[in-house]
Amino acid sequence: MLPNGLKMAMDWESGVAKLNGMLSAMGRELDLSDLKLDEKGNCPLSFGDAFMLRCSLDSTGEHVTFYACVGSLPAEAEAFWERLLVANYFWKESAGSRVGLDPEAGNSVTLTQSIPMEFLDDELFYKHVERFVNAMDYWEKRLAALQETKDRAAFLKLP
Repeated sequence: MLPNGLKMAMDWESGVAKLNGMLSAMGRELDLSDLKLDEKGNCPLSFGDAFMLRCSLDSTGEHVTFYACVGSLPAEAEAFWERLLVANYFWKESAGSRVGLDPEAGNSVTLTQSIPMEFLDDELFYKHVERFVNAMDYWEKRLAALQETKDRAAFLKLP
C-alpha cells in the first residue's frame, strides 16, 4: 500500500495474466503458438531468423520491457557514441527505445524499451512490438554499415 491509501496500478499476478493474454493474442495474429511468460516473467519472441527479442514483466507487474541485442560495438566506436547520443535524444532514431551497451554481454549493443502495463491492450501491445522490431532492423543495419564502411562521416549521415 502506498501513502494516503493509494494502490499500485498493477500487481505481479495481474500483470502476468494481462501480458500472457496480449502475448497469446499476438501469437494468434502471427500464427505463433505457445507465447507466454516463463516463471521468471520472460518470453522470447522470434520473428524468422532475423529478429529475436525478449519480452519481460518487471517484478511489480507494472511494466513490460523489450530487450534485444542489435549488434556489436564497432571498431569505429567514436562515431557510434556520437550517433548513439543523437539517436537517444528525444528517441529520434530509436522509436521510443534506448540504445545502449550491455555491460554483462561484453560489447553487445542493445535496444530496450519499457512500457507501463496499465495503458496496454492487445492492439497497442502488437504495435509496440512492431515498432521495436522496426527499430531493431534500423540499428542492425546501421551497425553493419559502420562495420563495413569504417567511414565516420558517412555513418553519421545515414538516414
